Amino acid sequence: MNTSVRARHAERGFSFVELLVTVIIAGIAFAAMVPLFVQATQANAADKVRTTAVNIAQDRIEKMRQLDYDLIMADNFNLTANTATWLYAAEFGPTWTTSAGRVYDIGYTVDELTDAANKNLYKRVTVAVTWKGAASQPSIDGAAGVTLRTFIYQQYAGPQIVDLYLVSPVGGTVDMSTAPYAITWDAATMGTLTIRLATVLNPADDNVNVKYVTFTGYGAGSVPVLSEEVDARETLYGVPARFGVSWLPATDGSADGIYRFETTAYSSVGGYAGNTYVEELRLESGPPPKPTGLHAGAGLTKVDLTWVGSPAADVVKYEVWRSSGADAPARVDGNLVTQPAFHDTNLSTGIAYTYYVVAVDGDGIDGNRSLDSPSVTVTTRASSDTTSPPTPAVTSVPTFRKAVLTWMDVADALVGTDPTSGIRGYWVYRDDGVKYLRASPKIPGQAVNWSEDITENHSYQVTSIDVDGNESVRSTTVTVAFTVPSHLMILSSNKRCDFVVRDSLGNTVGSKSNVLSYQLTLPEGTYHVTAKQGNQTQGPEVVEHDSDPENVPAFSF
Repeated sequence: MNTSVRARHAERGFSFVELLVTVIIAGIAFAAMVPLFVQATQANAADKVRTTAVNIAQDRIEKMRQLDYDLIMADNFNLTANTATWLYAAEFGPTWTTSAGRVYDIGYTVDELTDAANKNLYKRVTVAVTWKGAASQPSIDGAAGVTLRTFIYQQYAGPQIVDLYLVSPVGGTVDMSTAPYAITWDAATMGTLTIRLATVLNPADDNVNVKYVTFTGYGAGSVPVLSEEVDARETLYGVPARFGVSWLPATDGSADGIYRFETTAYSSVGGYAGNTYVEELRLESGPPPKPTGLHAGAGLTKVDLTWVGSPAADVVKYEVWRSSGADAPARVDGNLVTQPAFHDTNLSTGIAYTYYVVAVDGDGIDGNRSLDSPSVTVTTRASSDTTSPPTPAVTSVPTFRKAVLTWMDVADALVGTDPTSGIRGYWVYRDDGVKYLRASPKIPGQAVNWSEDITENHSYQVTSIDVDGNESVRSTTVTVAFTVPSHLMILSSNKRCDFVVRDSLGNTVGSKSNVLSYQLTLPEGTYHVTAKQGNQTQGPEVVEHDSDPENVPAFSF
């Protein structure tokens, strides 16, 4: 338990005496008791028996603290044999007998209370231990028992959502038998599609516990498509008292793809957030819209194509189709075009070529194909310029989570005394075979910048392309390391302890012994923190390390 949780417990208004008893028992604070016990055992047999009774009661309370909160019941503690739900009869039970035959009777009382102001449950546990002599031992005169009492808390974690229903209206066929749920919708025959999202709450979180529920939805590329807060319950599909929202996706093929929906409930008192429940669905409502804005630039034996990609979220590739003269259009072989650009090579000079592009989505093996884009006709040049343009000098600009390349716009070379027509653009080649087209600003000497988001290390090369389609030699390889920012992590404890910090792979990245606090700087990411004080170990605590210090635990022993 970290110190912030203990602080909340301390603010609940218990008397100082009750809280003091709780801390002493919870911490097994024998340091203050041992001198008294030693003195007692040296004094007489009655005190020795009484000391044993105190230790029995202390032992039972410490074991209770390791149980699931719902198992802490007097009926369980008094069982003499295990059941399907209670497996700890040997650790508790109504009696305990010493090796000498003395029997100690143990009584348990558990009272459950609710702190309404803070939505916190706690149980007041009383353990009473009495004794009687063995057959060969006389009873001990004096007090016949000891009683210890403590509080055991259950921190209220907010209302719990156990399911999120994705329901379609009557009138359409929706197959939700696979994960993620697949919804096939034909707007021409089924009309407008409405998806209803409805939460299913834990029965323990009744209508009083929940103030409102938030719904958020994300489409391709984490683009938000839904953000709504609902504070009223309704009867949904014959089931009362559910929170729900409606979502109306576009069904013209443009919005097809994977969608992720998240919902979280907040408590009526205190505004505590419960768990976040997530569901995904895949929408398929037909072929994607066709690409637009097809543009072609011809070189001597090459044609550079660019276009505005289809807006559909589930487009996985584009087909480039080409024809010349009376030839029928044919798909350009050997290409898997994932970006809205294509570099067609090995063409004849002075020939007119006609192109169009088709978008293909990810539904099924072959996918749905869009209508053809508007076509464009371009004639390759009959120029004598076959000279490759200069190779750009590329450098990398270190940037968190991005690859940023920069170079100076090059000037095309001369052919004899005739000036050439300039640099058309640049190809950026990535180490996994992906390449991107970057247009030239056509201002030699001006900086050209190119960037993309990355999640791993990559290397790049860049070439320049002139208007005649001549391509330069590739630039020197530039390697870009994926990096994330680093932040200060501050660990603390109320007692000197040993700290160990490990990364998500289990490697130790920091440790410090016998300190109250430990500071170290680490890159953003997931870490596991452990604190050890004497024979007590807390953790590992999972830390999502970023610039927020609230994510770092504070330990208390």
